[in-house]
Amino acid sequence: MSDSTWLDIDNVLASAATQARKKIDPDLVAQYVEDIANGAKFPALVVFVEKNSERYILADGFHRLQAYVESDYKQVEVEVHEGDLHAAFRYALGSNCEHGARRTNADKRHVVELALKDPDVSQRPVQEIADICRVNEKTIRRIREEQLDKSKNKGSGGKDSKGKAADAKPEDQRSTRPEPTQEEVDMTELRTAMGLIKALPYGGEDVTKLSPNKDDVADFEYAAAWLSHAVLVMRRPG
Repeated sequence: MSDSTWLDIDNVLASAATQARKKIDPDLVAQYVEDIANGAKFPALVVFVEKNSERYILADGFHRLQAYVESDYKQVEVEVHEGDLHAAFRYALGSNCEHGARRTNADKRHVVELALKDPDVSQRPVQEIADICRVNEKTIRRIREEQLDKSKNKGSGGKDSKGKAADAKPEDQRSTRPEPTQEEVDMTELRTAMGLIKALPYGGEDVTKLSPNKDDVADFEYAAAWLSHAVLVMRRPG
């Protein structure tokens, strides 16, 4: 399914899980707001929706959506595709190649790193990953090699060819305690974060009692999107 229609702007989920840009450019948003005020017409946003769902996941058009919000739009034109969060994620990896603000080198590196972290996309042939991300095959190979080298260095505790820590002080060299792997560090941080979430004193319906600001709401949206994507990945067969 791929239809163009109008949708209430509040029904468009701008999930951090599908944000392919390295970051939102406030100057570009401001330019879009000015363009909208001058009557400019932008391409429809690209959203994905599962059957029998009212959650429209944004895959392409984050700057445009923010500009519409700041312009007090109530509805936006969207191009609707059928698919879940992961389908939107895959589409987002190749977005902004032929329209809008072209991707910077940082943006391209960001999407490749996202692709190589994804359990599904990362297992595909290099050329297919390059096609999904809309980058050169050499870019995939280079970034993958850099990640492997970094992983090897972490696995060796940052030691040189003689087994000594490259930048360690004498007292560090005497320590025999093994350094935790990056995966162990990440898992510890994740469990700590989940513990804090479970310890919250209010239910979601009472969150207004905490008086969250816009930055807090953005953090909530990021956490919700991350957890939704994590559940999809972990429940995927095989």
